[in-house]
Amino acid sequence: MPPKKLITKNSILEAAARFVIKEGFSSLNARRLAKELGCSTKPIYAEFGSMGAMTEELLSLAFSEYSKFINERKKLGRYPEYKAYGMAYLAFAAERTEMYKLLFMTDAISRPEERDIHNDRDRQIMNLSQGLGISKEYAEKIQLSMWIFTHGLASLLVSGVIPYSEEVLSEMMSAEYQALAAYYVDKERGNEGK
Repeated sequence: MPPKKLITKNSILEAAARFVIKEGFSSLNARRLAKELGCSTKPIYAEFGSMGAMTEELLSLAFSEYSKFINERKKLGRYPEYKAYGMAYLAFAAERTEMYKLLFMTDAISRPEERDIHNDRDRQIMNLSQGLGISKEYAEKIQLSMWIFTHGLASLLVSGVIPYSEEVLSEMMSAEYQALAAYYVDKERGNEGK
């Protein structure tokens, strides 16, 4: 009977996730990961074939972790559904800073999985359009503006420029949404600039 593997695929992925959270994605390489695991680089290459393949699986794991975090936060029911997503995104940036950087501040953002984690975008746009009585075009503009605003706040959080305060961020998110909603409702009614 062959000996049991001491270093498994899952243990490598877990170690890679721990490493990224502590040291950041740009510091991850086979030697440093092997050091985290307490082994040579051989088990990493034996399980994945390359660091690229290991990174692909790590990113899939990270996206799953992100989705789970967002869904758990939204279920708390502290905010209306639309706002809950943005507030959960900001909490993820504050609480899982290195994971956030991996997912949203590296080239991982152009990956197909990133589009999947925002798969309720079309539903949100439809809800905005119907709820505010505005065109889909204007609802899309609100959605894009809110995404840019929220991502900007998250980037400032992970960069240490602003502190995380749920109360302050909640107020900022509400003010931005209300300003955009009022602007596009007026525009829809032909009152722009009046």
